[in-house]
Amino acid sequence: MNKHLILESLKEEMQKLSQAELTNFIAEKFSELYSLEADLVNKLDKLNKAVENSDLFFNLPEIELISSSKLPRVIIDAADPVGLDANLYPAEAHANGSFRWFGPNRLTKFFAPISREIERTFILRLFSQVTEGMYGSIRIYIDGDLADHDIEIKGGSAEVFITLPISNRVQDTVIGIFSPKLFKPSELNIEFTDDRLLGVAFTQIEVL
Repeated sequence: MNKHLILESLKEEMQKLSQAELTNFIAEKFSELYSLEADLVNKLDKLNKAVENSDLFFNLPEIELISSSKLPRVIIDAADPVGLDANLYPAEAHANGSFRWFGPNRLTKFFAPISREIERTFILRLFSQVTEGMYGSIRIYIDGDLADHDIEIKGGSAEVFITLPISNRVQDTVIGIFSPKLFKPSELNIEFTDDRLLGVAFTQIEVL
C-alpha cells in the first residue's frame, strides 16, 4: 500500500469519528509511532554493534587513488600529524619519543604509499597494552584481508611483523589495525579521571 492510499484511508476513518473519539484516535496513533521509532532505534543500535565486532567490518573495497608514486620505505611516527578522523588520540611524550593511543573506535586505518614490486616487511611498534592479552587480541588487515603476523613482546612494549607479498595494486597499501579490547583508565583506578576509550598505543609503523 503506497503513502497516498494510507493517507486517504486515515482521512476517511477520522471523518467518521466524534471529537472525543478523534482525540483518542490521534493519541493512539502517536503512541504507535513512538513505539515503532523506539523499536527501530534499538534494532539499528544492535546492527551497529554487530558490524563493529565483525571481521567483515574492514573488508570494504578501497577504490580511491591515494598516490601514483610508490616509495621503497615508509615510516609513520606517533608524532606525525594526523587527520581529525584518524581514530588516534593526540601524541604523548615518553622517555624515548612519542606514542599515540588507538581509539575511541576499534578500527584504525593507515595508508602507506609503499612499492610492492618486491616483498616488504611491515613492522608495528607497540608501546603499552595496560591489561594482559591486549597485544595478542589485535588483528591486522592488509588491503582488507586479514594477515598472519608474528609478535615479539619486550616487557611493556612489542613489535608486530607481517610479510607483505608482491602486488600490482595501484592504490596505496591500506593497513587496518583492529583492537577488540578497549578500556577506560578511569575504570581501572578510581583515582584516574581519564574517561577516554583506548585500545593499545604505538610509537611507530615501518614498511621496508
